[in-house]
Amino acid sequence: MLTWHRPPFTSSLLIVALSLACASSPRGATSTPGARVSDSDVITQEELADPSVAGSTVLEAVRHLRPRFLNTRSGDLRGHPEGVQVSVNGGEFVPVSELARMTTAEVSEVRYLSVADASLRFGLKGSMRPVLLVTLRSR
Repeated sequence: MLTWHRPPFTSSLLIVALSLACASSPRGATSTPGARVSDSDVITQEELADPSVAGSTVLEAVRHLRPRFLNTRSGDLRGHPEGVQVSVNGGEFVPVSELARMTTAEVSEVRYLSVADASLRFGLKGSMRPVLLVTLRSR
C-alpha cells in the first residue's frame, strides 16, 4: 500500500496563507460607511469644515483633529510643533508657524507623510522630522 506524505513546509505555507487571508483590515479602515477615521494620516476637507474647527487656523485644527501629527519621529509625545516640517502644495519646507497663518477654509487636505513617503518626495530632508503636506484649495 502506497501512502503519500505532505512535505512539512506545505502545512506551514497553508497556515501562513490562511492567516494572511484572515488578517484584519488595513489600519484606519472602518466597517461603517461614512464613519470618521481619527487615526488616518489624512485630515480631509470635510473634517476641516466640521464646526468644531471651521474658521480656526490649520495649526489649531491639526492639534484638535490629529495631535499625533505634531509628535517627533523619535516617539516624543510632547507635540512640539517646531519639530514638524511643513510643505505647502509640495513646495520647499516652511516653518510650522505658517500653519497658524492659514485658515481651514483655505486648505483642502493635510497629510502626514510616512518616513518612506517623505524620503521619496524630499530626499534626506524629509526623513528626519515629521512632514505635513498641506494642499491648498484651488481658486
